[in-house]
Amino acid sequence: MIFNNAEPEKTHNLVSLIKELSKYMDIPEEINETVILNDYAVQARYPGGYTPIEEEEYNYAIIVAEKCIQWVEKRIKELLKKAEEDKK
Repeated sequence: MIFNNAEPEKTHNLVSLIKELSKYMDIPEEINETVILNDYAVQARYPGGYTPIEEEEYNYAIIVAEKCIQWVEKRIKELLKKAEEDKK
């Protein structure tokens, strides 16, 4: 969003962030899956009773997060390269 001169909302809500980001670029379906991580972020931030997480669910969440990070890193590199080429 910053590359498009848009100020991102100050939030940890992945649903909101992905919705806003989709105004500027296509979001792959596998990145849309990232919204499942919202529940973990909320539970970890606030004290209280937590819903137990099964190992299979934990492993899936890690895979989703890693795919998202890889996609973001790739997009940043592409945008930086484009910005550099536009300067020429």
